[in-house]
Amino acid sequence: MLNFARWGGLLTVIMVMGCAVGPSVRESGLQDPCRPPTGLVDGPGPEARFWFINAVAADANGNLFLADILNHRLRKVGTTGDVTTLAGSSHGFTEGPALTAKMADPNTVAVDGTGVVYFWDSGNQRIRKVSNGHVSSIAGKFSRYPDGVIGGYADGKAEDALFSIVYGMAVNRVGEIFVTDYLNHRIRKISPDGVVTTFAGSGPIRVGPDEKWGGYVDGPGSIARFNQPQGLAIDTSGNLYVADSGNHRIRKVSPAGEVTTLAGTGELGGADGEGTQAQLTNPSAVTVDGEGNVFVLGADVRVGQHDEARIRKITPTGQVSTVAKRIKGIDPRGHYTGLAASANGKVYVSDLYSVFELTDNGEGSPIAGIQPTCVSSPSISMPTLSSPRWPWWPW
Repeated sequence: MLNFARWGGLLTVIMVMGCAVGPSVRESGLQDPCRPPTGLVDGPGPEARFWFINAVAADANGNLFLADILNHRLRKVGTTGDVTTLAGSSHGFTEGPALTAKMADPNTVAVDGTGVVYFWDSGNQRIRKVSNGHVSSIAGKFSRYPDGVIGGYADGKAEDALFSIVYGMAVNRVGEIFVTDYLNHRIRKISPDGVVTTFAGSGPIRVGPDEKWGGYVDGPGSIARFNQPQGLAIDTSGNLYVADSGNHRIRKVSPAGEVTTLAGTGELGGADGEGTQAQLTNPSAVTVDGEGNVFVLGADVRVGQHDEARIRKITPTGQVSTVAKRIKGIDPRGHYTGLAASANGKVYVSDLYSVFELTDNGEGSPIAGIQPTCVSSPSISMPTLSSPRWPWWPW
C-alpha cells in the first residue's frame, strides 16, 4: 500500500502506469500548462520527451542512459545530444531483441566498461541487462513477503535470488554487480556467473509489519548495518559509496567489505562542513568522479519558509558543500532524480523531464528534454513526488 500522505497526488500516476506505450510518441495527457509535455519522443535533445526520468548513468565515452520509468523504456542520449530508445516496448515482461522486449517501471540504471547496460526492472523484481541489442535477466524473480509486501530475501543462483527494491547499482572492472537492497538493508553482489551473495549488511530483513527498519553499525560487512540504502556508486579503486537514506549518511565500503561513514551526523538537516559533522537528509542518489569527489542527492531541506532540493559535494578531504539547489514552490523545475559521473570528468543530473550537466556555476542547460518555465497553480491536481526514488514504496 502506498503512503499517500508521503506521496501526495501520485494516484494519477499509478492509474496510468500499466498502460502500453506506442512505438514513437505517447503523450501522458497531463494538462498542467506549467509543466512540459511528457511523452515518448526520440530525436535531437531539445525535441526529445520523457515520461518521468528516474535515474541516469554515463559510460566512458560520455553517452548517457536514462531510466524512463513510465514509458517502460531505457533511453540513450548520445554525445551529440540525440535521444534514442535503447530498450523496451511496453509494460510487461519479455526477453529478446531490445526494442521488442518488455519491462515494467525501470528505476535504476548502470553501465559497465564494455557498454553493457544494467537496470532494475522494478515491476518484475529482476536485475536485467541490455547487451548486443538483446535484453535478458541476470537475477531475481517476483516474490512477496509473508505479510504480502512485494519483495523477498534470498542469496544463491540467479534464478533463486530474491531482492526487495533496488535503488542503486554499480559494476566493477571484473564484471561484479553491486546493488542496494533497500528493504533488506544490505548491499548484495552478483558474480559474473550469476551467483548472488550478501556483500555487506546484517540485521532484520523486511519480513513483517514491525520489521521495517535497519540499523547503523560500521565495521566488517558481516556485522555492518544500514537503514534503507538507496543510491550506490563505485570509484576506480573499487570502493563503494552508499546513500544510506534512513541513517542520513553516506557510507563507504572497501573492496574487502569494510564499512565506514564518510559523511553525515545521522540527523536530518542541511548543514555543510566537515564530513561527519555535516548534515544530510535521506540521501537518495550518489556518484563519484575520477578525482574522488562524491556528489549526493537527498530529500528536501527546510530553509525558512521554503524547502530546498540540493546537490551536495564531498571532497576527498571530507568537506561537504552545496553545489546546486532548487527552491520548491518557486523554482518550476522541481526535484532532481539522478546523478552520474562520466570518465570525461563531467557530472550529469536528471530531473523528471530532462538531463543536464552540473557546472561550476550550478546547472547547465538541458542536454535532452525540456524544463518547466512556471510554477503550477495549487488548484491544478497533478502528480507530485516528495522523493525521487519511487514507485515501489511498500507501506
